[in-house]
Amino acid sequence: MAAFGAAVTYGLDVASYVVVIGALIWWRLGTAADDALREHFGGVLRAGLRFAGSSPDMHRLLWRTVLFFLFASAVWALLPLVARQELGGSPGFYGLMLGGVDAGPSSARCCCRGCAPRSGRIGWCSAPRS
Repeated sequence: MAAFGAAVTYGLDVASYVVVIGALIWWRLGTAADDALREHFGGVLRAGLRFAGSSPDMHRLLWRTVLFFLFASAVWALLPLVARQELGGSPGFYGLMLGGVDAGPSSARCCCRGCAPRSGRIGWCSAPRS
């Protein structure tokens, strides 16, 4: 689509959003049977926030996430400069480097048994330890 120009590409992107928004507007849900176990969204959200506020594990997870993305954002910000100026690459090369940012840690996590957490919890792609 890029061969047709930015205006055509952007127009198709906008059209796809319009189709999705239209489908959501005209979508009618069937009437659900009255279920005694059904909860309201607000109550469930408050319960989740209470859990997150009182769980030390959740606090550690959120702090690790904030600190990781604070420093990892420098890599994302400097990657175009490194790809173009330091390595002399094209925009396609930048795309490959961008894919490598995710492919490296993901493949290491899947292949390296020593990287698995020691708590016994299994990640999304790691095999159970014996």
